[in-house]
Amino acid sequence: MTPDRTALAGDDDAGVLDAAGGLEELTLMSLAKLKEILTLDLPTEALTELKSPGFKQALDLAKLQLGATERVLTTQTRVDETKLRRRQIDVLPRLLEILAEEKKALALMIEGEVQQ
Repeated sequence: MTPDRTALAGDDDAGVLDAAGGLEELTLMSLAKLKEILTLDLPTEALTELKSPGFKQALDLAKLQLGATERVLTTQTRVDETKLRRRQIDVLPRLLEILAEEKKALALMIEGEVQQ
């Protein structure tokens, strides 16, 4: 059974699927679950002995927390890189304008020296 696309997301005026609201809700839920996983107490004493009754569960939890941490850090790095790129793009027009002004000023200085 295929889910109704409007149940998952709404269509905009042009009939284009807009799932931004649903995605935002899922993102918030995922972040809450990640926080829950990362704040679980890791029974480190169970990890000190292979034959400890809780060893496998503690190891599984440690792996889960490590994977979640890696995912969060990778995602944050991508977000930071995107912000940096946007900032660079935002500054580029102003830098080009400054370069053009300096080029004109330099041309006027050279022209003034040649006439003297």
